[in-house]
Amino acid sequence: MGRKELALALQQKGEAEAKTIWQQAEAEAARYRQQRQQEVARQSTDSGRQADRSALQVCRQVDWRVTKKVRALRLQALRALDRRLWQISGAALRRLEPQLRQQCLAGLRAELPASDWQDVTVHAEDAASAKKLFPDARIETDDGCGGGLIVAAKAGAIRIDNTLRKRLENYWPVMVGRILAELEQGAGNGND
Repeated sequence: MGRKELALALQQKGEAEAKTIWQQAEAEAARYRQQRQQEVARQSTDSGRQADRSALQVCRQVDWRVTKKVRALRLQALRALDRRLWQISGAALRRLEPQLRQQCLAGLRAELPASDWQDVTVHAEDAASAKKLFPDARIETDDGCGGGLIVAAKAGAIRIDNTLRKRLENYWPVMVGRILAELEQGAGNGND
């Protein structure tokens, strides 16, 4: 699965889940706004300036509560969407095609500085390829690697985590920010 396919899969799943989350948040906000309107209507039936002042104060209080609740719901929805997109990304990494995994492994190996790498940790499916790339190193397997490799030299004094999962983890704040911005922009334009 290439970068474009991963982005497309993330976008499709994310959009569907984001739409549901946003709809729930909007429904909750609408309910609170309706309560605010009902409170305003009830207060406006009172006569005199005191009633107007009181209604205005109540409106401000209700408006503040609604604003606070909408913000909390939006934050909750964004956190839920962030968690779900992270899960989808991790699952996509685990489903990489074997040929793509080997190409990634060779490319990530080429990025490493020259050193006497003694220990190499890779996904179990990449052990044979790793042995070819690091013939003198001890090869360990860890299915949590997903793709890529972790190398160590000088009895572990030098360690480099060059896994796809680590790269995704490092880039995640930027990537999810862009995804959420695109989803929010699409929702604002009426493009559900």
